[in-house]
Amino acid sequence: MIERYNRQQLIHGLLNLVLGAVILWITWMIFRGVAWVILTQFWKKPPVPLDTVALALTGIIFVSGVVQWARGAEGYQVFKDTVFHASLEHVSGGSYIIDRYTRRVTGVAYLFSQLFLAGPWQVCKGVARLRSRLPNDPKLELRMREVLGWMRASGQWETAMKYRDNSEELGALIRCGLVEFSVTKGRVKAVPAKPGE
Repeated sequence: MIERYNRQQLIHGLLNLVLGAVILWITWMIFRGVAWVILTQFWKKPPVPLDTVALALTGIIFVSGVVQWARGAEGYQVFKDTVFHASLEHVSGGSYIIDRYTRRVTGVAYLFSQLFLAGPWQVCKGVARLRSRLPNDPKLELRMREVLGWMRASGQWETAMKYRDNSEELGALIRCGLVEFSVTKGRVKAVPAKPGE
């Protein structure tokens, strides 16, 4: 139980870190290209190396993404929160053309912001998964199996306070996905056993 959970967290965490690194590299390449286009318009030899500009901008994006992650923002969760939802609304009168072009610009800005911030968010998610692994303790696993047995025997939602003396085991079961937890009601319920469990 613990070993399987830790293995899943390790694999998913490493995949998140690799994906985050790839997205950050793409972000760096885009910024380097934009810096080249802008700086070569004014100077034959840019006063600042393109790599330095790209690295600084990618660093700013990374710090911004980590700060947003720490605040709990992981991008838009609901479609109506995005600028695309607003673009579906009908606009009448002379402001239609201006509004249409404004939304095109904000739509592109939204796409790029989500792409750029996906790198830091994937890195943060990977680190969080690696840190969420459980101690590989056979005694803890035995206690978890015992608590899970009680909960499956009950088969219904119960107050989490009923298991306050087994909070470590309950927390581990919730992290392993073997127990559902309703934060709003403070209630828990065991996930039904799968065949072969």
